[in-house]
Amino acid sequence: MYERIAVFLFSLLMALGSLAGAVWVIATGQAVNMDGIFMLLAFLVFALIFALCIWLLIKGALASPAPAAAPAKPAAERAAPAPAVKAAQTQSQPAVTR
Repeated sequence: MYERIAVFLFSLLMALGSLAGAVWVIATGQAVNMDGIFMLLAFLVFALIFALCIWLLIKGALASPAPAAAPAKPAAERAAPAPAVKAAQTQSQPAVTR
């Protein structure tokens, strides 16, 4: 549970940071040359990857409800011993040829 929250918060931080980087590239006018275009594309791809991670986390959390407590077994089923298997039945005898 805590791992999912940590991944969600990290992904949210990275997605917002990547979008902020893309806005910064556009606002400073660096997107007019080739280096700026590639930096803008890198920021947008990172934002997309982390947004996809957030979307999958939310989708998985909504799809799987919280695990319910397992129903208790009757006392007769809990106390019943497991059936014993004879060792002779499980081993096969090799065929003797003459």
